Amino acid sequence: MHLKIKLHRPISGFAVSNAKAGEKVSVQTKLAITSQNPKFEHYARQIYDLIISKTEINSSNISKYLVLIHNDSNAEIYINDFEVTVKLTVKNDKEKGDALDTDDILKINEVSFPGIDILDTDTIIYFERINLQFLLFFDASAQQQGHHDNSYKETIASLVEQLHMRTLASAVQEKLNKSSKGNTLIITEGKTDIDHLKAAQDNLGIHDLNLEFIEANYDDGDESIFQLCRALAAVEQAQTFIFIFDSDNPSILKKLEIRTEVGKQYQIWGNNVYSLVIPLPDHRTDYDKISIEHYYTDEDLMTTDENGKRLHFHNELRKEILPDNTTKYRTIKPFVSLDKNKKVYSESAELVIDDEGNSVCISKARFAENVKNKIHPFDNLDFKQFQKIFDVIREIL
Repeated sequence: MHLKIKLHRPISGFAVSNAKAGEKVSVQTKLAITSQNPKFEHYARQIYDLIISKTEINSSNISKYLVLIHNDSNAEIYINDFEVTVKLTVKNDKEKGDALDTDDILKINEVSFPGIDILDTDTIIYFERINLQFLLFFDASAQQQGHHDNSYKETIASLVEQLHMRTLASAVQEKLNKSSKGNTLIITEGKTDIDHLKAAQDNLGIHDLNLEFIEANYDDGDESIFQLCRALAAVEQAQTFIFIFDSDNPSILKKLEIRTEVGKQYQIWGNNVYSLVIPLPDHRTDYDKISIEHYYTDEDLMTTDENGKRLHFHNELRKEILPDNTTKYRTIKPFVSLDKNKKVYSESAELVIDDEGNSVCISKARFAENVKNKIHPFDNLDFKQFQKIFDVIREIL
């Protein structure tokens, strides 16, 4: 719905303090809040009463609106059925036309409104409901400065991302409500990490630590769980949380290093929240980056299943574009020069083929399932290096 109305006067902002007639008052010309803010309802109600109510649409029927107030006090109002484009950083490879859901999002970078002409001199108001949460953006700075700074795209994206992170936090809280009181809650970057840690805990006979792994149906990603770690640490927690990060993202490692006290192998966030970076296994001390799979020996990682398929490393694959324009990864002799930086291949296993075109790869998820379920010959792997992780957990507790 697109409506145009004439306002008696433009909205210059919101008074920061009380003021009597004739007194000066500071005015807030920019506002970016979510429904977590105690003042949200106050601001949202004022905007509804002053502008949106004139459309005669009940607030309960509105999922989003965009208001543009021009210099002449004419306002354009877009409600519900206007296009919103979001620029994202995704966790995994996506093709054009692929569906995306909340679990695919790593970072929300920018929000824009295709087909809607937003002038530099407009006052911008944007409201959106995401699940059971709300965001509100207001920018009337153009009335004082002559133009706004066009940062609304990034600011609104930041609000959307906050609600996205709270959705993740709510999922964790739901798991927490079902957890056994007194257990230490372990959160990792992905479900496969949990499968490996559970298998190692069982194999090593570690039964004195009351650990409960928070399982999710998605790959959280290190950026996401870093933000989740920070969010949970902002509130007092009755149980202990330990976030476990792989040692393969320099950006995350740098952030965690800043929080690491001298002589400790973990980070203290406060309010019973801790984190750790998985330490280097003895057979990987000269590796630059490692993930949980690197705790196994190369021999164990190359264990073949009943169909002769196995995990593969990036340094033994060559990307090829076939005549039908499909992408495949052909197995080759490993590049020894890349051995210390090799990563476990993590894309679709069906894309990996041998010289005859046969599918020869299993996914990281299938490998983890085989380990967890003790499927032969994955029931005879060496877990002793995982002890290093549990030693740090024990040090925290």
